[in-house]
Parts: sequence; C-alpha cells; structure tokens
Amino acid sequence: MKDGTADTLESRDRAADVILSESDRMHQMVIDLLDLARLDAGTAEIKRIPVNLEEILSDLLEKFQPLIEKNKVKLIYKPAKLPSIVGDSERLHQVFSNLLDNAIKFTPPGGSILLESKLNNDEIEIIFKDNGKGILETDLPHVFERFFQGDPSRKGGKEHGTGLGLAIASEIIQAHNGKIKVSSKPGEGSIFTVRLPI
Repeated sequence: MKDGTADTLESRDRAADVILSESDRMHQMVIDLLDLARLDAGTAEIKRIPVNLEEILSDLLEKFQPLIEKNKVKLIYKPAKLPSIVGDSERLHQVFSNLLDNAIKFTPPGGSILLESKLNNDEIEIIFKDNGKGILETDLPHVFERFFQGDPSRKGGKEHGTGLGLAIASEIIQAHNGKIKVSSKPGEGSIFTVRLPI
C-alpha cells in the first residue's frame, strides 16, 4: 500500500484485509504465549470449584452448531451421566473448544465427528473422534508441542492457527491432574481423549 503497488480501491481493500487478518493472528499468538507462560510457571489462575461437565459439553455443542452446519459435518453425541469434578469450567471449556474446533476443521464435508463421555472407574473420559485425514505417525509424538502444526496439508487453509492450542490444552489438563492423549492413522482420522480424575 505504501509503495503504490496497491493502487486501486479493490487492491487496497485486499491488502488491508490481509494486514488485519495477520495482526489478529499475531495478537492471538501473544495472548496464547502469555497464557502458556503462566501455565508453565504455575501462576495461571485455575479455579477449584465443582464443575458439571455435562453442562460444559452441552454448551459446547450449542456454540459450535453453526460451524458444524457450515462445514457440512455430522456430529454424534454420546453423553454419559457424569458426577461433578473439582476444577475450572472456563479452562475446561477452552480445552474442549480447541479439540472440537480441530475435529471440525480437519473433517471433510460429509464426514462425522463423535463426541463421547464415559465414566471409567475413578476417571471421566471425554473423547473427540473424527474421520478426517488423520495425523502422520512421525507427527504424533509432537502434537502437544508449541507451534507444532505437522503436515502442511493439515493446517486448515485460511483457518490455520498458531500451533499453541494443543500445548495450552495439555497444560490445562495437567493442572487438573488429568491426561490428554491422541491416537491416529492417516486416512482414518484422529481420536483425542481427555481423562480427568473424579
């Protein structure tokens, strides 16, 4: 824009859109990095109050319904009757939002996503299973690392993120004394499982 290359109103608008999009992405990256630094240092506020996971998952489905419809994917929800846990509902919502957003992003139109909750002895399992492209075996050990985006074909096009969402999710789940894991096969999709102690 400054050197006159964008010399029409249309080209200036396009350039401004790119600048706005990239500055928004940079802003989100700074917020995510600050969040991750606080989680790493143990200074992030994690509330310890009774949490109803069924309510969180219901809210999640309502929030993502427009995106599910827009992307033409089918979501199958299999809830279990769950006891309350002690934790931070906003932080857990953040984790589940990230996992469902990724599942939608990498599931092709006409594909399906399974969201399931299970009561397993003294743990609750929340499972996000998609039938998208899957993750390469060589990438699996790195998916929870900062800035890792793996196979360039999985970056979600215009919707690519900062590569920090799963790293933050892992830190939040660890702060709840839980575990998060992934299994995947290329061409068959991915399964992300969150385990939280009751």
